[in-house]
Amino acid sequence: MAALNVALNCREYPFMNNQSKTILIVDSDEDMCWLLKKVLCQGNYKIITSDDWKTTLSLVSQKKPDLVLLDIPLNNISSSRMLKFIREYKPSLPAIVITPDLNENLLERIKALGNCKFIAKPFVIENLVTLVKQTLKLEE
Repeated sequence: MAALNVALNCREYPFMNNQSKTILIVDSDEDMCWLLKKVLCQGNYKIITSDDWKTTLSLVSQKKPDLVLLDIPLNNISSSRMLKFIREYKPSLPAIVITPDLNENLLERIKALGNCKFIAKPFVIENLVTLVKQTLKLEE
């Protein structure tokens, strides 16, 4: 019941602070989206979610998020290709890539697109929250 109340509060009060930042969570795993949304809305962020590349590009274009959390792999599209598309709409949009595989080839391709940070799965939720705060602070 407590988890339900947190989720409801997030929906009811997304603009508690005029300075709130918008975070786009891109993940095909509903449970992970729910968890990230639950945790990040407590930090007074407005949260939007997507589970596919078309919706993601539409949200980047229309909602103008301040940060994208991109879980990879995403269904039917590579992470570097997804970030390239995002950069076409909003070149300076910072991204945090969540990945189970921190191989050098992937990291280099994504780093080349600029303004990206990484966190490996499994991760400690507090570490992700800290990385989000640091990334958004750098953008102010």
